[in-house]
Amino acid sequence: MRRFVIIIISLFTFFTPIYAQRPITEEDENVTAEIFKKYPNQKVYYHEEYGVYKIEETITPKNSKYSDYSLYRLLDSKGNELFPNCSFTKIYFCSADGLNKNYYPYIEAYLETTMWALSLDGQWLTMPIKGNVGSFKTTDSKTQKKSIYYSAPEYPLKYSPESGFYLGCYTYQKKKKAPEIKSALWIDINGNSTYKSPIPESKDKIIKMLEERYKIGVLYDAATHTYRVVNGALCDENGNELVPPAKDNECTWSKFYQGYALVHNAQTEKYGIYSLKGERLIPVEHFGIELRQEYKDKKYKYFICHTTAKSTYDKNYNATIYDMAGNMLIPPYYGYIYGYSNDYGFNMQYDYASNQLFFKVFLDENSILDPSRSEEIDYSIPEAYFARIKANEERRIEEERLAAQRRAAAEAARIQRQQAWQQLAAAVGNLATNVNNAINQHSGSRTYSTTPTYSRSTTASSSSSVANTTDIQHCKSYYRQWESKAGHWINNFTNEQAWFKANKNTTVSQLELTGHQRSRSDARAQLKNIQSMLQNYRSRAAKAGGNIPKGNIESQIDALLNQPNY
Repeated sequence: MRRFVIIIISLFTFFTPIYAQRPITEEDENVTAEIFKKYPNQKVYYHEEYGVYKIEETITPKNSKYSDYSLYRLLDSKGNELFPNCSFTKIYFCSADGLNKNYYPYIEAYLETTMWALSLDGQWLTMPIKGNVGSFKTTDSKTQKKSIYYSAPEYPLKYSPESGFYLGCYTYQKKKKAPEIKSALWIDINGNSTYKSPIPESKDKIIKMLEERYKIGVLYDAATHTYRVVNGALCDENGNELVPPAKDNECTWSKFYQGYALVHNAQTEKYGIYSLKGERLIPVEHFGIELRQEYKDKKYKYFICHTTAKSTYDKNYNATIYDMAGNMLIPPYYGYIYGYSNDYGFNMQYDYASNQLFFKVFLDENSILDPSRSEEIDYSIPEAYFARIKANEERRIEEERLAAQRRAAAEAARIQRQQAWQQLAAAVGNLATNVNNAINQHSGSRTYSTTPTYSRSTTASSSSSVANTTDIQHCKSYYRQWESKAGHWINNFTNEQAWFKANKNTTVSQLELTGHQRSRSDARAQLKNIQSMLQNYRSRAAKAGGNIPKGNIESQIDALLNQPNY
């Protein structure tokens, strides 16, 4: 019997009431042993974040034509049944906040096509919601046994501390009113049932106070009981400032995230991380940020910062790793991020086919870089990184070239089929004319042919022309795209060069010097990469018979890369 423990990222504990989320309830081995004795032939799952056991029982139908299926029961952390004599076909652990998953946690339970919301203290939070889930039967091709499956709900169940439970809708659905949910119960921040709404009576008063303070709009985040100011500031439930307004329009909003502030710039669509003291830990330069906690050793945490909106493999490919103090641990040049081990360090992999690579970078008990155990990482971009980027681009170009060839071949085949039909029509027309002439000669009369004539078109040259033209257009498009990426790194490199020139004879701290060296190295490496890609696309276009003139951006990059380091 296999046991499986689902661990959700735990939050830091702070003195402020908004952080008084449900604590992790560690599994009691004695209780678990008793549960195994009570349910010897069933699977046991324990959810530490929720303090709930899920018992899975396999049911064999009396009718041998049907396959086995599972039923689930729920027990609290002491082994007592939360819902005595009740089994469900599906159970999901949910929360009101996607970022802070143990804020207002609840259970979404299904019995065939009926669903409920359940509290963690064993209360039925909603009346049965019937007909929101469909069912369908399938037959196994090997065993010929039938199975019944239940589809996803037509309307997803959601919870808001302001409005209670409700059924939302998916974006692809047409405008259709969702059924109303009858419920007299709410849940508090820990998922326990209550008859009182958890929204503070002072909410509107604090919003008015903050609007007067900041002279701009304020939004109340009910799931975390925080106030989000449109200028990037973040305040706690009493109106105390956690994160000050953004400088230089760096971000447009902040949201409480696992004991930190996730900040977002709506114009650039980039994210960063601030501490709740207003310190910038991670710059607002990433397409997404997630806080990961190792499932094998939950005390170790780190940030994964996505460097591309769309990556070759997934969002964790060529991402950057930061510790909880904002130190960059792994730069975004080493491939896919697998995870962290306190015995081996961070596990990276260039691609799915290569061997794994461990970086001997370790975290201490506070999830901050441990210099005593860690080896220094080369923050300059390795040549292998450029080789992978170039190979990926060339593969993409080749795939597009082949796609253009296939389209051209399909067009040529279409024209050939059209010609074949035209020739067939002409042959039939000629046959009809000959038959008609023969009949008329036999009868001594004359007739005139009205058979139309058809012209043939060439296809071989058009196929090649279509492919080349498409390839040239793609090269021009990608050339412009890479030009647009250069502006940010040109500014970064120029600013860092100016800083080094200005502080050439000035004594600065090693920490500050390392930061500027890293920033300049990153900018230089990115410009080198962009330069390579621009040259690659001009060369590709020339081979296809086109011409992409060297642009001002490429010339500017050439000049910058030829500058010496100050």
